[in-house]
Amino acid sequence: MSMTVHLYLVRHGQTELNRSFKLQGRTNSALTLKGIRDVRKLADRLNNIKFDRAFSSFSGRASETARIIVETHPELREVEAVDGLAEYDFGGLENRSVFSFWWAVIHKIGPLGIFRLFFGKHRVRNVVRMFNMLDKTNSAETMPEVSNRVLNTVREIIDKELGNPQRDFNVLIVSHGLILSAFLYGINPKKVPRLLLKNASVSQVDFKNGQFKIVSVNKRG
Repeated sequence: MSMTVHLYLVRHGQTELNRSFKLQGRTNSALTLKGIRDVRKLADRLNNIKFDRAFSSFSGRASETARIIVETHPELREVEAVDGLAEYDFGGLENRSVFSFWWAVIHKIGPLGIFRLFFGKHRVRNVVRMFNMLDKTNSAETMPEVSNRVLNTVREIIDKELGNPQRDFNVLIVSHGLILSAFLYGINPKKVPRLLLKNASVSQVDFKNGQFKIVSVNKRG
């Protein structure tokens, strides 16, 4: 009998840097009051799911989001932090204003290029290319790097941490907007929202017979 691993992919709640419209990758900032409220609403949405394991990135905003959700799940003893779930590395663009970044993009590719970027199915890949193009330090992650990192991390969680389950498993993964969007993009580019994933949202991906299938995207509490 073939078993299914149900992955519940949660983006952390709104942070101070999110509220300030700054690019936030490896830099951490605290959840805002709105962020905390939104995560609690999401926790209520997830309350009827019995999780077998929980994972998050090492970032404080992700671990705090996971902690709030786990408070309503006594079946979970701990949340394991995993390096590979870290947010995209923006390199020299870290903490840059989102508005100034997109203004620079407009100067590079023009309004028509922006339209094609957002309305084409490869928008995740194209956005990452813009980061690479504008990062003068050449240290921002490339699309192959970020895609391979998140896919390998999720596969390791399934293969090594869960072993060969004899029943369906529910797994909570709390991470970040761009890294989770890259994971969804690798499964089905058309399923990625135009503005990527919202704060305090959950997307479900099922893994069965060696294949990933997107069940739902960007649901909130």
